[in-house]
Amino acid sequence: MSLSKYEIVLKVVETGSLTRAGEVLGLSQSAISHAVSGLEQELDLKLLHRGRAGIVVTHEGARLMGYMRDMLGLQRKLLQEADLIKG
Repeated sequence: MSLSKYEIVLKVVETGSLTRAGEVLGLSQSAISHAVSGLEQELDLKLLHRGRAGIVVTHEGARLMGYMRDMLGLQRKLLQEADLIKG
């Protein structure tokens, strides 16, 4: 599992759109869709409902969003600490 997939899923939820998430992250809509689908396959869970009304987080997806945020936060802390070590 890649942390970038967590970032992508969270951005899709934040923006409510695969296309808008792609624009913000500098990725194509297709790349966003593949990343979301890939994470759903890895977890064997449906995280998002995609429909005409936009993106809706599933119950299962909602339960995992906090963990995704935590993982990204820990990654940021790790990188900050590495920078401090390097001076």
